Amino acid sequence: PPLPKQEGGVSTTYSDPPKEGGVKLDLFRASLSRKGGSENFSTYSDFPQERRVTVRIFYHTVYKMMAQIPRRDEKLPWPRAVIFDWDNTLIDSWPPLIAAVNATLTDMGHDSWSDSEAKLRIRASLRDSFPIIFGDQWERARDIFYDHFARTHLQNLAVKPFAREILANLSQWPALFLGVVSNKQGNYLREECRALGWDAYFRKVVGATDAAHDKPHPVVIDLVLSASELKPGPDVWLVGDTAMDILCAHNAGCTGILVGPAHPGENFTAAPPAWHCLDLHEFWQGLLAMRGAGGL
Repeated sequence: PPLPKQEGGVSTTYSDPPKEGGVKLDLFRASLSRKGGSENFSTYSDFPQERRVTVRIFYHTVYKMMAQIPRRDEKLPWPRAVIFDWDNTLIDSWPPLIAAVNATLTDMGHDSWSDSEAKLRIRASLRDSFPIIFGDQWERARDIFYDHFARTHLQNLAVKPFAREILANLSQWPALFLGVVSNKQGNYLREECRALGWDAYFRKVVGATDAAHDKPHPVVIDLVLSASELKPGPDVWLVGDTAMDILCAHNAGCTGILVGPAHPGENFTAAPPAWHCLDLHEFWQGLLAMRGAGGL
């Protein structure tokens, strides 16, 4: 199926502050997405006055992060495999995830986390993070979390813009391997994939506890590629929304692609992404450009 058209060019630099008549359209889209809006504005002056402060704050936050991350490596190799992270790369999973974490924290006598705190702290898999948070009571906390999460996660599946169309198109490209590596528990991950009807797109879907270690350990890349004859290397792309994903790609000797505005507080110094796309639409446009230049 064709990808929906979207007006506005893709920015390559982020040097201009918001001003009357022209904040870059991709930052408009991002600011609206973060605030749950859906309108299409072409200039800064189109925004209602009461929303302009929110847009400016978001723009400057993104600009500060963007300035630290290279936009794209000019020698980016054409992929033989594209492995996607799941949560907040292909689906927006924050509401059920944060609710389950906070239910667990409360039941265990801890203070709950704000949304912004949760989005920064929820990175590692449960088996890696819960022992640090809950000590020798982590298994009890795990059971509380999964009891809450199992009852709600399928009710709140929200697909990221363009994700479905991109997967449908990529699955038709010859000789391109598609897979998923996530720190979400494997059974829940595959259940969500089936509920969306996406299991046919992926050769293998790997979640937490499926391998001996979870992201950012490179063994998860070995496991997902075990469904093919491919080996980890620069022509294997790992596409995700956090520094954890990029570090996993780096550890495996693969190419890390960051999608979405970088989360404040994350550090990409040790393992910068080879390409930073503001959203999945920009990722798709870049792939098509590479393909047209002879990448395929």
